[in-house]
Amino acid sequence: MPQLSIRQITSMELSGWQSGALQPAYDALVERWRTSKDRETGLRLLFLAWYTVAEPEELTGLGDPQSRIVAAGVFESLHRDLAEDPEFLLVGQYMISVCAWAFNGSEKEWEERGDACLDAAHRLGVPPLAPETFSGRGAYGAYFEETARALWAA
Repeated sequence: MPQLSIRQITSMELSGWQSGALQPAYDALVERWRTSKDRETGLRLLFLAWYTVAEPEELTGLGDPQSRIVAAGVFESLHRDLAEDPEFLLVGQYMISVCAWAFNGSEKEWEERGDACLDAAHRLGVPPLAPETFSGRGAYGAYFEETARALWAA
């Protein structure tokens, strides 16, 4: 399968978000991540790997038994590259706080990582994320646009 662009994957995500069939978008992101470890691919794959565990398959259409390993690996890779990135710190902390068991390893270990993300965000003076930050960014964007309205809107 040829690697899809983020624009193509966004279309798949939005269709899957509406119909509860996100697996094709997840698979495309996994394939893209293998060769293009860019920020946007990573954030979206991290979200869908987390979402695989956080919500039931009947709702999402996601069913990868390796999703915890994928989530942990993507988080670690992004953390190395984005340790001071406000968006990564806040969405990473949020995902861990909601569903630490979505990551391979102990919940306690992941809760500590989530706390470290929040501490880093506070230390850096990271402002709350505006809902518009996530506009047009597929299922990840749809989910966090609502989350931003509820949690981070100033």
